[in-house]
Amino acid sequence: MDILDSKWNCSVCIDSRQGGRPENQDCYACADTPIGFAVVVCDGMGGGPGGANASTLAVQAILQHLNSCQPSADVQAALKNAVGSANSLLRQTVLDHVELQGMGTTCVVAVVNGKTATVAHVGDSRLYQVRGSKVVFRTADHSVVGEMVRRGELTEEDARRAANSNVITRALGITDVVEPEIDRLSLAPADRLALCTDGVWGAMSEAQVVALISDNKSLREVVRQTMDSVEMMGRAKPGYDNLTLGIVRIAAPKAPRKPRGKMFMPLLGLMLVASLGLNAYFYMSSAPKVKSYSQDQSYSEDQQWDAKHTQYVAPHDDSATRQKSTQDDAPHVDYSKDENPDSNLEYQYLKRESRQKDDTIRKLRQQIEQALNAKPVAPTARQHTNKSRITERIVKNLKAMKEPQKDKVQATKAKRQYQQLILKDFEQLKNEYRRTNKSISDVERQINSRALIEISPDGKPSAKSNQTIDYVVNTLNNMPVYPAK
Repeated sequence: MDILDSKWNCSVCIDSRQGGRPENQDCYACADTPIGFAVVVCDGMGGGPGGANASTLAVQAILQHLNSCQPSADVQAALKNAVGSANSLLRQTVLDHVELQGMGTTCVVAVVNGKTATVAHVGDSRLYQVRGSKVVFRTADHSVVGEMVRRGELTEEDARRAANSNVITRALGITDVVEPEIDRLSLAPADRLALCTDGVWGAMSEAQVVALISDNKSLREVVRQTMDSVEMMGRAKPGYDNLTLGIVRIAAPKAPRKPRGKMFMPLLGLMLVASLGLNAYFYMSSAPKVKSYSQDQSYSEDQQWDAKHTQYVAPHDDSATRQKSTQDDAPHVDYSKDENPDSNLEYQYLKRESRQKDDTIRKLRQQIEQALNAKPVAPTARQHTNKSRITERIVKNLKAMKEPQKDKVQATKAKRQYQQLILKDFEQLKNEYRRTNKSISDVERQINSRALIEISPDGKPSAKSNQTIDYVVNTLNNMPVYPAK
């Protein structure tokens, strides 16, 4: 089960299970693309390795094409071209590998962009748009019974139970040209888009499916509950189908964020006013009171102030000191001859204190101006990031692809499973990079190449496969690590 929050104002939870079949031939992927959040679900057919190959290749081709689009591209045209590109890839693969003759796949793709979702589908994999507990849109199956329902010859429930309900009239990889059906949907907050294969909707009535996927629970719980219910019903039938379900929930639009600087301006203004008030208070309260003395009054040690050394000292009115002071360059004041000798000292003290208070206020203003004009500091790279964890997981799966298997069939199956896991992680890895990196494109080409899963006759990876794996591992290990988002 995969859960992802998209920057396109939505989130998705998606799961795929093998059911009662020998292998799971369903495949899915989801990722942010330049034109919106894309979810792809495919149901392979053809038996043997063909079905799994078809669905996997189709998912890769569709997502790769959507990722290569410009943000200004038309979404409907982009989806049509993406499905066409996947069909061409499957047709070419069949020509290159005769053993895959007859393989094909259904597909359903949704691209969420703002208040709209653009949907393309081929075959009988479905998309439901649920608002509250009601279905406001559902794709029309490209199948024999689907055509009969549209002509009024069968009901939906009769078509679901019909023996030929799995016979489809349109699929990728069967003909050289395929025409996807494309719909454009208007979205509302809390809408749910459910993409699923026939292993889900074919197991129960549409009313039951809608009741499960519209349950007011978390996406994880809704998907888990629906898949468990389908499997419980499927176990009554031998060999029940693969099942895949992905639910996209549309979030409410985010309110625009106010600039942080403007939020702190009133606070900084209050701090400045409070600081000036406190400084004025301390200035007034710390000024000494002036006392008057008679001429014959003596001065104690704590009543006489030495302005030069800023401390109280004992009287030093000896003739030697008075004689030395007259020789100094600066004029000397003889406090013994003043009517109020303490008044000169008080003036010097007040002048000194005023100068100190002015310096304090000036420094405070400078600090406030620096805080207002400060630029945000760019985050530094961290050792443990989402990117590094995803890279470690990809490298681990790549190394596991080198492990020998019992035979060629088992080795091929294991390699394809590892390749699917690696491709899912790699899509997340690309989203972790905040700027284009040439190595990412090189790695993506190598992961999608046939050389990666090439097997020698004895069931071991071929020399070319080992070389490709080593190249990808070394490239990923040497790529820079950026902070997690």
